[in-house]
Amino acid sequence: MLYIQQSLNPNEEIVRVGEFHWWYTFNAVTWIVIGFAGLIAVLYAGYYWEYKSICTR
Repeated sequence: MLYIQQSLNPNEEIVRVGEFHWWYTFNAVTWIVIGFAGLIAVLYAGYYWEYKSICTR
């Protein structure tokens, strides 16, 4: 039972219950994947540049 259903007065009723649209979840997951890919790219670039500077000494 929803909290809203528990807190209704006896003469009130719920007309409609909204749902979370899938697009918001998809958008959030997409940005998390993009951020993770960017993090991996930055870490790889830093490791590559550091390794290259050590090898050229």
